[in-house]
Amino acid sequence: MHKTGKPLWTWIPDWLVERLRVRESRHGSLIFHDTGKRWSTKMRSMAEVWRVKLAKVFELAGPFETTPTPHRFRHTFVRVLLEKGVPVADVAELIGDTEATVRKHYAKWVRERQARLTNILKEAFAGKSRPDNVVEMPQTGTK
Repeated sequence: MHKTGKPLWTWIPDWLVERLRVRESRHGSLIFHDTGKRWSTKMRSMAEVWRVKLAKVFELAGPFETTPTPHRFRHTFVRVLLEKGVPVADVAELIGDTEATVRKHYAKWVRERQARLTNILKEAFAGKSRPDNVVEMPQTGTK
């Protein structure tokens, strides 16, 4: 289930399916619960256990400019898909959100948006002559 309340069926790699099945055979159907201490069926409790575990991994991998959180995986997932040109509607469905929300938070990675805006600007300035009073800026060596 995701934010929209609808089930989501999607492909995952065979190696991941196998790892999840092995975990299920060892720990039962609640494959993400805390296997060592607490037994909870509450999503919030299970998520907190993994948040603590990931915090330890982030600490070992750091330091970082900003504190990493598990939610960063979501941002990375969305960014990678958008950079590959996956349509916003498909990305929204995969993360259980609306197209508007995806555009709001990830607009700079939406290729179709950038192409559309670039074309708008090119058309707006097509055929316009360069002004005579333009001052040339020195090259800094950066883009």
